[in-house]
Amino acid sequence: MRSVGKKIIWKLKNYPVSLSSVKYIFYYFKQLTDMFEDWNTHKKESISKSLLWEYDLDCPQWDWDYMKHTVVERVIERGNMSDYYAMLQQYGGFENVREIVKQIPKLSSMDMNWVCRLFKLKKEELKCYTRSRLRAERLKY
Repeated sequence: MRSVGKKIIWKLKNYPVSLSSVKYIFYYFKQLTDMFEDWNTHKKESISKSLLWEYDLDCPQWDWDYMKHTVVERVIERGNMSDYYAMLQQYGGFENVREIVKQIPKLSSMDMNWVCRLFKLKKEELKCYTRSRLRAERLKY
């Protein structure tokens, strides 16, 4: 499944640019920031095994805390809504997931925009953004 953020951005690309559509887009994004606010009262979800296909999740040595950056990155890149709820339930809500997101080393620019909007972050707070900026500066001759 594709990421929720990618679906929304794909939908927004198809709108004609006019003042009314711009207002609608801002209203739509306003609703996005409140999308997962009911994570603690939502039914118990589990993260799809297909997101972490190369790992044995049934293994007794599997440690969700040790693999939290990988799990959150996969949910952001490819997760559906139930995976987002499961991620928030697994790691204790927005504040904890926000701190994990800040430490993810690699995200696409589309995913960076999505997490900045969803978790109310600035790009400069993301490790993946600062790394990409540093890499771009180093590659200049």
